[in-house]
Amino acid sequence: MKAALLCMLLVLFASLLLVGCAGDGKSGVVKRVVLPADEVHEGWYFASGDQVMILGTVNGDVYAAGGMVQVDGTVNGDLIAAGGSVIINGRVSDDVRAAGGNIECSGTIGKNLTAAGGNVRLSKTSEVGGGVLAAGGDLRIGGVVGHHVVMTGGEAQISGNVGGDVKFAGGGISTIHGARVSGELHATLENADRAQIAPGTVDGTVEITTDKREVRGTILGFSPMHFWFKIIWALSLIVSAIVLILLCPVAVGDAGSAVWQHPWWSLLWGFVGIIATPIVAVALCATLIGIPLGVFLLTLYFWSLYLSQMVLGIVVGQKVFMPPSTGRLMLAVIAGIVLVQVLTFVPYLGPLVIIAGLLLGLGGTIEVMRRRLGSAERMSPPLA
Repeated sequence: MKAALLCMLLVLFASLLLVGCAGDGKSGVVKRVVLPADEVHEGWYFASGDQVMILGTVNGDVYAAGGMVQVDGTVNGDLIAAGGSVIINGRVSDDVRAAGGNIECSGTIGKNLTAAGGNVRLSKTSEVGGGVLAAGGDLRIGGVVGHHVVMTGGEAQISGNVGGDVKFAGGGISTIHGARVSGELHATLENADRAQIAPGTVDGTVEITTDKREVRGTILGFSPMHFWFKIIWALSLIVSAIVLILLCPVAVGDAGSAVWQHPWWSLLWGFVGIIATPIVAVALCATLIGIPLGVFLLTLYFWSLYLSQMVLGIVVGQKVFMPPSTGRLMLAVIAGIVLVQVLTFVPYLGPLVIIAGLLLGLGGTIEVMRRRLGSAERMSPPLA
């Protein structure tokens, strides 16, 4: 569960980075996207901007990224959202996967909720038909959850009804009078005194364990092996950047520009790419004819994840170390990669930088490829 916490908190930092990358407003980013209350959208719905409002009905999945994503209407499908705040006041018939500074739900979720953020809160009016997987600094479970709840983070509080077991790992957990956990409650804490379980709130067994780690020799808080791996990793990114700049400097510059000119689209493409690509690849591998293409797609996917860590350095380098009047792309990119990798050594911030690179880097790469393919189609002569 600790790995899940790291991964999902990183998405939060990516969202915060995107706010800072939005620039001076000349990039063409849509500021506000609204699906009106009287409108019905058929099929997948993609939206990104400073504010995304779903007031109407979407008969399909919703993919949204923004400073604030709010659903007051109905989504007859899945909701995949990332932003500073994700607020669900309406109804989502299937699963919800959300990451952001604040995740709030006072509406209805038909199936499962997967959420990560600084705060994850289900109000007393919320209803989740399936289970909850959540990570964050402050976790509050109110309303009704149909099945199990799995959480990790700083502090967790249960004030609603949980239809299954509760498992938690983190700082502290509490249940208040009036809450009900129909199954068992298992918590792993650093200090058992941080568990405050009100009498009569848990039907099953309550098990509280402590997790005290053995202190070993470290370098800047990392094990020696981890520390030197990070150094070698940073050097490999620098070498890869130098080679790519020598081979195709225009493409490298375009990848960085695509991110800081259109940050929300980069986030959205990265979010979709990370989830959809392996699914498509595995589906191709299920057929004999599609195996070569599936293996190629997976290989390309893992290479893209590696290169995505370099793209964040390119973005930072272009924005911080390379004013528009200069053309020192290589020096700027190297400086950007070094700065980003130094940030990965900062406790708590480091993992967030990595996920920011994954989302922004992969999204920027996809955006550049999309633009290149579009340009190639426009330049192709018509068939006789």
